[in-house]
Amino acid sequence: MAMAAAEGDRENWDLLAEYTNKTLRLKADRWGKAVQNEDTRNTLLDFLDGDSQLVVVSLNLSNQLVATTEVPAGLRTKGVYFLKAGDASLVREEDNSNVRQHVIFGDISPQPLDQLSTLIEEVIIPMLENPANREGWPEMVCEDVSHQLYSLRGTVYRMWGQLRGQTLLPLPFGMDTLERAERHALDT
Repeated sequence: MAMAAAEGDRENWDLLAEYTNKTLRLKADRWGKAVQNEDTRNTLLDFLDGDSQLVVVSLNLSNQLVATTEVPAGLRTKGVYFLKAGDASLVREEDNSNVRQHVIFGDISPQPLDQLSTLIEEVIIPMLENPANREGWPEMVCEDVSHQLYSLRGTVYRMWGQLRGQTLLPLPFGMDTLERAERHALDT
């Protein structure tokens, strides 16, 4: 009975299957084999139809696709995550599906510190350092946010170095302003 229901529902999770196969560079039949496993199928169905807000799909030690509700410890290869964007129920009927609109998906690196460092450098700092995003903030709050951001960046940078057996020291706060001033002076 459960297998027949899963076969009928298969079209409804094509988005998850396509993204997983493409991102992890798997053959198309790997998803079909994975959802034949009862635990994996139930985890995916709980995410799509139930209360689960997150599902992570990755390869386990025996190179089989597995779905879990949390990021597995000791991830050997890249994984993918699917996260519900709100409290809206997912509608999976083929004609009026809202899965694409209400599910955020992305990759999880096997080196989470590298991913965190990239997130801080390329998303968080530029977003919070943008003057347009700081309109209406008191000067003291702006300075405190900047100091906290650069402190976080420095801590992650030092930790990244320690994991690699190196001593890495971050640039002091305000060095980017000094570099910009130097470039401006050279240009003019």
